[in-house]
Amino acid sequence: MLPALAEVMLPYLDKPFAFYGHRLGALLAFEAARYLRREHGLNPAHLFFAAWFDPVLPNPYPSDDESIQAISSITDLSESISQELMPLLSSSQE
Repeated sequence: MLPALAEVMLPYLDKPFAFYGHRLGALLAFEAARYLRREHGLNPAHLFFAAWFDPVLPNPYPSDDESIQAISSITDLSESISQELMPLLSSSQE
């Protein structure tokens, strides 16, 4: 996807540019900046990220098991968590 994205953006990158990404868009902006630097020698003046963790640090979001343990420790719903809430927990990390 990055080569196609770069091809579309390249005509507009002849002056200083910046990327802003929110959630998954933050990861896409980071990877696009890396791709443009590596393949075309271009660097954005700024990268702005929102609602995402630092891409060079480990993922701070707990695994599904850790989420269930955390919720179970403050509720009496451990059985119903895995049955009813697990799809919600899993989808909130995507």
